[in-house]
Amino acid sequence: MRVGLSESKLEEILSFSAQVVGLDFHSENEIDEVVEPFGVLDTYEDFSYAPERAFDQTILKEQAQELLLKLPEKERYVLEQRFEFNGKTRQSLKKMSKEMHVSPETVRLIEKRALKALKNEAEKGYLCLTA
Repeated sequence: MRVGLSESKLEEILSFSAQVVGLDFHSENEIDEVVEPFGVLDTYEDFSYAPERAFDQTILKEQAQELLLKLPEKERYVLEQRFEFNGKTRQSLKKMSKEMHVSPETVRLIEKRALKALKNEAEKGYLCLTA
């Protein structure tokens, strides 16, 4: 039977099949002569319920809100609209430029300036940001 693949390509595909493992596969690791079953599913963290993450998100959001209050009104308005703060829906630069009677580039520059100001405040130790 011909499959339309070169011999080397077929060998490559067959070598992958030897590496496939089901999610319920358990290997046995010996640690201090104690055999412990360890499944593939055990290696993935379950994020479906993570109260510490929810708490961290709440604190981060509160701190971000406090930082926003330190910005000039125009910068705060742009960030609120662009990043959905305070329950607002995300707005495009074009739509915001029409509302503010400026060019989209001006809105972008205001956003950039506001983000830089927030970053500077965060780097002062007020807010912990990770890259």
